[in-house]
Amino acid sequence: MRSIQRTTLSADEANWLEKQTAKILEKSETERKAEADRVWTNAKKNQSTNQLRHVQTRLQNMCNGLERCMYCEDSQGTAIEHFWPRKAKPERTFAWDNLLYACAHCNSNEKRSQFPLTSDGQPLLIDPTAEDPMEHLLLVPRTGTYMARLEVATQQASTKGQTSITTFALNRAILETGRRNTWVSLQALIIQYDADLTSHNNEQAKLVYQAICGYPFASVLAHLLSMAAKGPAATDVTLVRPECLAALERRPEIATWIVR
Repeated sequence: MRSIQRTTLSADEANWLEKQTAKILEKSETERKAEADRVWTNAKKNQSTNQLRHVQTRLQNMCNGLERCMYCEDSQGTAIEHFWPRKAKPERTFAWDNLLYACAHCNSNEKRSQFPLTSDGQPLLIDPTAEDPMEHLLLVPRTGTYMARLEVATQQASTKGQTSITTFALNRAILETGRRNTWVSLQALIIQYDADLTSHNNEQAKLVYQAICGYPFASVLAHLLSMAAKGPAATDVTLVRPECLAALERRPEIATWIVR
């Protein structure tokens, strides 16, 4: 999971979402869940003729890689996901900052209706558009496994990190394998990008750039850059190839690709 920049809606999109929210808020608190379900179902049914299709496209464009799920970063996203479930917060059904894009496995098979909260009612899941998942998640490159990062203040494993790993099943075997392979593949691509620029093969370098930016498991690049930033003396050469470290030093623009 990697940080995602939420874009600004057009006036038409924002107004449409606000109007749908108004329909829900017109109802009493006991009626809002049913109204949210009704309005959402109707919006999905008529998506080809309303602003929801544009909202969905905007979410798809925000995704890391090629419309990759905002949670697992592997499978292609398939549907709009409500971070706060409609059941818990029906009034947030059409709130732009509550809409994400996820694959069916993460959303329907794993998260489902789970939405754990702290004792004071705050989410215990990571919203990648509202916070940096790397503050809570640490990648183990050799295994492709996510661990909950230690919190600086308490030196305890991040509860939000561990809860997100469990709720979204981020350490299912296929994801671990994918991250492990991506760690190796991205280094090879970075080395190739550097070699292409050195030989003035700019067109090929552009293709490699596009391949890196469209790669699944986009967070792997963020973790790789974070490790490489420590410098050769502090970086395990069995994890990061010296040629990759040298390429990253020569091509600082690569560090900007994770926030493109």
